[in-house]
Amino acid sequence: MGTMSIWNDETFTYKVDDIELDVYYEYAHAEPQTHDYCGSPAEINITAVTHCGVCIWDILSQSTIDDIEQAITESKE
Repeated sequence: MGTMSIWNDETFTYKVDDIELDVYYEYAHAEPQTHDYCGSPAEINITAVTHCGVCIWDILSQSTIDDIEQAITESKE
């Protein structure tokens, strides 16, 4: 029996102007606080960003990556 991962592999389409980027990421849902556990926030780990099948991760600025993570977070709320 395999172990269950808290991470789910997901895909998100992010638009910059009229350009669509395919964002591949791992997502771990937030865990609520309980009496014995402080809880944890949701986590996003972007694994790849492509445009027309070409990986463009290396040319993205940290600001753009932050914007993509924020858009994914907002889509989950």
